[in-house]
Amino acid sequence: TQIKMLEERQRDLEKQILRLQERIDLNAQDFGTADLGPLHEAQLKRQGELDDEIARIEARLAGSPAPAPRAGGDTGAPRGAPAPPTADDIAAAGDLPMKNLLQQRMSLQVTLGALQAKGFGEQHLETLQTRSELTAVEDAISRYAQGWIPMETAGPAGGAPMTEEKLRERLAGLRKLSDAARRQVLAIGQKRMAIAALQREMDGLRATLGQTLTRLDVINVEAKAVKIIGGIEVYPPDRVPSEPNVDGRLKFGIAGFVLGGGFPVAVLAMLGLVDRRYRFSDEAREIGANMAMLGMLPNLPKDLSDPEQAAAVAHCVHQMRTLLQIGAAGRKVYAVTSPTAGDGKTSLSLSLGLSFAACGSRTLLIDFDMIGQGLSAALKIRPEHGLADMLTSGKVNGSIVPTRIENLSLLPTGRDDDRRVSHLSEALVRRFIASVQGDYDIVIIDTGPILGSLEANFVSAAADGVVLVVGRGQQRAYVQQAFEQLALLRAHVLGLVFNRASPMDFNRSATSTSFRSISRGRSSLPVPAAAACPPTEEMADMDPVSRTVALDIKR
Repeated sequence: TQIKMLEERQRDLEKQILRLQERIDLNAQDFGTADLGPLHEAQLKRQGELDDEIARIEARLAGSPAPAPRAGGDTGAPRGAPAPPTADDIAAAGDLPMKNLLQQRMSLQVTLGALQAKGFGEQHLETLQTRSELTAVEDAISRYAQGWIPMETAGPAGGAPMTEEKLRERLAGLRKLSDAARRQVLAIGQKRMAIAALQREMDGLRATLGQTLTRLDVINVEAKAVKIIGGIEVYPPDRVPSEPNVDGRLKFGIAGFVLGGGFPVAVLAMLGLVDRRYRFSDEAREIGANMAMLGMLPNLPKDLSDPEQAAAVAHCVHQMRTLLQIGAAGRKVYAVTSPTAGDGKTSLSLSLGLSFAACGSRTLLIDFDMIGQGLSAALKIRPEHGLADMLTSGKVNGSIVPTRIENLSLLPTGRDDDRRVSHLSEALVRRFIASVQGDYDIVIIDTGPILGSLEANFVSAAADGVVLVVGRGQQRAYVQQAFEQLALLRAHVLGLVFNRASPMDFNRSATSTSFRSISRGRSSLPVPAAAACPPTEEMADMDPVSRTVALDIKR
């Protein structure tokens, strides 16, 4: 029976591994290889070169010295003479033959990377042929660039400097190429992270499959040994002794005690290795080792009635707000996100908004979670026209509404905003944020989860700072992917907030000493009974943390 169970487990693991491999192949089919690292680095380099050239042209148009390129040495041109145009310059000027040559070179480079990833050596026939074609294309690019002279700039001495009009046309072309390169970098990076996550999952399944096969081999060997021993006939002695020659009861008793005591420990250790979820705040900082821990929030009951616990929770939120004010001075637009839904990002966004408003800052809350729309639901503001209309029109038109909390306003999502997520773009989101931040001291944006949410990518890249919320019980792999995605977006992550923390976390925390008395269940000092105040109507749908902060600032 045990052998059948292991064999069934083996077949199930092999099917899972096969499905993961199919998903990896599906993600890699547009690039010809699953190893997207070299291609990603090449695209990043190309984007950097384009940005450098854009900066040089902008400096030339502004009349200031052009910045030096990021890499490379002397071009060999005489001092004061204009540098010869590069292949990218010629393509940016609208030259179709050069554009086609560059596309051929990129295609051959991708093909060569795919062959190397498959294990084809340098002497393999396909590798030699591809490399020969690549060399021929690069020679053609070099010859074409050397003989290229724009008709508009030709002169008796090899070409006069380009006019300001032509420089601006060239600048516009380079900007289009830079935007296309940036989109390509983002697309390759996302595919690269998806493939890496699938490969990590496959490695885990392969390790489990190896353990299963080992156990199956052991059981088969033991079964064969029992079968052999079972064929031996045993002849008993003439007289059976009434007592054993060696008393092994003490030995077996000690062994039973050790094994019996160690078995629960072994089971707990195994569960700890298998269950890759965060249980304590210290574990959540393992991936973001260099990241500040802004604070922790406890797991509160919905019917919180302990005034001491309520006061300590409000203090934790005010402490996070203080760290943002002091540590992130000069920043006023904060994006709050999480790896996946359910970590408590909306609760933290609302609580921080209440805390900033309480200290006198004119605060705007923006519900940019166009799918979940949790912030609008918590404050019971669900207009027909909201965020999406303001994004497209660029006008307020009454979309921003004041709340019953002094200094706190909300830009809610509209009823049909979830259908308009696909209309977002980086430029649109940046213009929108620039249009609203001038009227407020603080802008807090509640976005969707960073993994799988379109709007979270745009907002995290455009905000002054990002606060990442990780809930207790969150999968480690998702947190790792969230950090990688934020790094890819070049977002400025201000710190981490651990939500639904246990009393043990607060007992070990040096920054949350006000909460330690809660775990002991006693206190010698009276605490203001903020939790004893009856909640108002607008607080009815708030979560316990936000409702506690709202009651605290109304005292």
